Amino acid sequence: MPGFLQRIRQGAVDNLSEVERISLGDLIERHDSKEESTAKIKRPHVRDWSISDIDELLRASGQDIVDTERSRQLFAAAQCRRCHRIHHRGGVVGPDLTSVGNRFSRRDILKSILAPSDVVAEKYRNIQVVTTAGQTVVGRLVTSGDYRSPTIKISTDPLEPSRMIEVSKSEIESHQYSSVSPMPKGLLSTLTAAEIVDLLDYMALPWGKVGAADR
Repeated sequence: MPGFLQRIRQGAVDNLSEVERISLGDLIERHDSKEESTAKIKRPHVRDWSISDIDELLRASGQDIVDTERSRQLFAAAQCRRCHRIHHRGGVVGPDLTSVGNRFSRRDILKSILAPSDVVAEKYRNIQVVTTAGQTVVGRLVTSGDYRSPTIKISTDPLEPSRMIEVSKSEIESHQYSSVSPMPKGLLSTLTAAEIVDLLDYMALPWGKVGAADR
């Protein structure tokens, strides 16, 4: 889906007149460019946080008031926004996290980040395909709607969903669901305990009540 959306968007932009390009400049320019730039900045390694650190993290103190701009940058720095979105901003590969704070406790949210493979929803599970040549391909199966196609497409990188590997159906030796989550481990390793608390606070915001200026 992200690949299709990117081509549709580019096609629409290519067909704009010069006047339309100028008037729609703010919309054409990606609104999340600041977060993307933040995510590309190499942050120093802080600690390899693990499940055993959950209690320590939940006891840590963050800011008294959620700074949405700063927290949004932390959401990008931890690579969350590459696959997830909060209030219409972010990726679409993983679940929408806009109301995650209403459905899960902070402990559960933190556990899912630190140990993503412990519980993987079926719709987000990777498949593992082994070919007759001995090649193993792991990723998300990309459906095109044409089940008569002699090949299947597998998106192997959740951070680059439009990057795919095509495998001939006749060359598939075996296939099964992978027990490993497409969400990588170590996403919080460049965040301090206080920053992780701020990130959790940001994810728990009641977005329906947040002012337009903070969106």
